[in-house]
Amino acid sequence: ELQEFHGLQIPKIQIENVYRFNGITMFPISNDSSNELIGIRFDLFNTHLKKFNTCHYIILKQFEIENNGKQSTIHTEWKWEIFQTTIPKYIPMLDLANIYLTTLHTREDDNTLNNKIPEFNRINKFAMRVYDELILLQEKQSIVMQLKDQYPQLKVKYDLAVSKIEIGVNSMIVWNTNSNVIISQNGNGGAEMKFPNLETAFVAIKKKIDSTYR
Repeated sequence: ELQEFHGLQIPKIQIENVYRFNGITMFPISNDSSNELIGIRFDLFNTHLKKFNTCHYIILKQFEIENNGKQSTIHTEWKWEIFQTTIPKYIPMLDLANIYLTTLHTREDDNTLNNKIPEFNRINKFAMRVYDELILLQEKQSIVMQLKDQYPQLKVKYDLAVSKIEIGVNSMIVWNTNSNVIISQNGNGGAEMKFPNLETAFVAIKKKIDSTYR
């Protein structure tokens, strides 16, 4: 029985892993034309840990628009809205939804192919933009984790969004995102070095620490 179970489940797991490498998977939850639900799954491979992160989900639901005293229409209007999600709050998901998911639909249009294709394209663009934000967050997290692994003597503090970072050696802060500069190891001044982004700053930090501890 166990062998039979493995024979049935392993192909399903392999197929699921293929989908995961695609990064974004959409699937229907409800096919009820008056209350349709669509799920979007996001899979990110963590290059630092060499494994997939815990996947994130967004569930979209049809939201009917109230008339609010406007000229009456024969067909009920609706749009997609985010019903449930596991996406962190610091990802600008709602801003992206306001860009891509604000188009109004009517029930009359639901079965029209000319409307289905643009509708899918908007949902797909929304999903891709959310995925890009998740990738960016993971890259920033990976940079910080690599720095901590390579230099255990560093004290690295950062928030969940990796937008505020503080790096110190012993009791001294050598870099933080507020100033985006690296100060001299002894804290006695010297010319400040400014950096356009985190990755450039971390490369410079690593070079400075390498030269300090060799």
